[in-house]
Amino acid sequence: MNESFKSIKLTDLIPSRALGFDLFLFFPENKKFIKYISKDDIIDNEIIMRMKTRCIHELFVNREDMELYQKYLAKSLKYRLTNSAHDNEESARIMKQAARNIFENISPQSNQSEIKSWCDDVIGLTNAIVENLSGDNLNEFKEKLSGLIEGDRTLGEHSLAVSVLAVTFGMALGIYHGCTLRDLAVGGLLHDVGFIEIPRQVVFKYLHNQKLTSEELALLIKHPQLGADMVKSSIDSPIITNKVIKIILEHHENIRGTGYPRGISNMKQSYLARIVGVADNVAKDVINREPLDFRFSILRCAKNDEAFDCDLLKQVMKVI
Repeated sequence: MNESFKSIKLTDLIPSRALGFDLFLFFPENKKFIKYISKDDIIDNEIIMRMKTRCIHELFVNREDMELYQKYLAKSLKYRLTNSAHDNEESARIMKQAARNIFENISPQSNQSEIKSWCDDVIGLTNAIVENLSGDNLNEFKEKLSGLIEGDRTLGEHSLAVSVLAVTFGMALGIYHGCTLRDLAVGGLLHDVGFIEIPRQVVFKYLHNQKLTSEELALLIKHPQLGADMVKSSIDSPIITNKVIKIILEHHENIRGTGYPRGISNMKQSYLARIVGVADNVAKDVINREPLDFRFSILRCAKNDEAFDCDLLKQVMKVI
């Protein structure tokens, strides 16, 4: 298929709003893209239903309009979350798709326009994470948490799980300041952004707890530094605070100074990085349990007292 076009799903369309960019249909018989919806057309539910009855499940946007499309996608995420606030399963599905999109739409070769749109997506999703986890009673909270954690383990979904758990643990530790929760959400979501420069098969094995060769492990331990360097040099956005950079760089350090990439001790490791480090390990462990058992996964971290802050874990256990 022509690489000048990117597919867009009908679920991304916002009723009663103009797109701002043209949408095309693809005809495989003659391998042509034909304009189907103009940028000034108002999309309504009737048009969306008509496309479904005609078995149209996806449309295409010209890659020249990617910046407009990314902004629209961020608005679409906000709209769908707002209109499915009482449906935890649907909210979780939307947020997981948004997380997958974020890691599919960034690369070391991304230009500044693409990075700006990418930052808009990160802001939209992390705002949704913080807002979605605040103000619930305990039963509703646990139901939301489980829906956001369980599922496949792509880089995007793992990063979403870590972000959600980091915000959860932060609130359990008494962190309610909006800026700090935002740093935890963004740092959790981007903690493994350095993986985009690591071969995919190595990332897959790591996320699925498969044994790595010594060569693969040598590549893997570079990802915190790669990620921190990338966001510092390439991303000019207020969401990339010094605290977020420290989270990305230090989430694999530990209290005994035997972590990576720099081998710093607990006294020097960022407190928020410690929280994200626990969230990262719990997210990897809990996905293998049916039903999900957060307390068991946290206890497994507590047994490894050389790596994790036991006082932090005890406080989290009181709430989870």
